[in-house]
Order: sequence, then structure tokens, then C-alpha cells
Amino acid sequence: MEPTRQEQQNEGRTIRAATPRSTAGGWRPAADRTDPVAVLAVNLGRNDNFDRAAMEVATRYADLNELDCHRHRNAIADGHLPPDARVGTHGRPPPRIETV
Repeated sequence: MEPTRQEQQNEGRTIRAATPRSTAGGWRPAADRTDPVAVLAVNLGRNDNFDRAAMEVATRYADLNELDCHRHRNAIADGHLPPDARVGTHGRPPPRIETV
């Protein structure tokens, strides 16, 4: 049985209370990470370069999003986050995912 909207909201509040936003404040992008805005600015208006740059930004964003999801699941699996801070696990413990 799917949780009700109220149950989902309560769960979200519980997770937010257990993991305050300040815990994410130390994150910094990798030093060698290309600025997506700079990629667009350099390629804007040249042949099909803009289209390719937009695709590159979208691909990098998707890759980063996937990596963030893996890190979140691994933090739960390793005990760094509470078990109820689940992402798409439907109540099951998340599997440990190896990142590259």
C-alpha cells in the first residue's frame, strides 16, 4: 500500500529534521570541474557548437545527479544517514553502490 500524502510529508519533515541543510554546507565542486556557464558562453553562436555545448552540460548534470544519488544511498548503507532517509527504495534498505 502506498503511503498517503500526509505520511509522505511527515516523513519528509522527519528526514529534514534529522539531516539539517547545514550538513551540506561544506560541499565544494572539484577544482578541475568546468563551469557549465563558461562552456555555454564560449560556444554560443558558433555553428552547432551551442547545441553540442548544451548537450554536454545536460550530460554532465545527469552524471553528477546520478553520482549524488549513489553517494546518498551509500551514506545510508554505511550508517552515515538514518535508514529512513531513503531515496526510491520503497522501504527496503538501499544496496551499496560502487562509484567509479
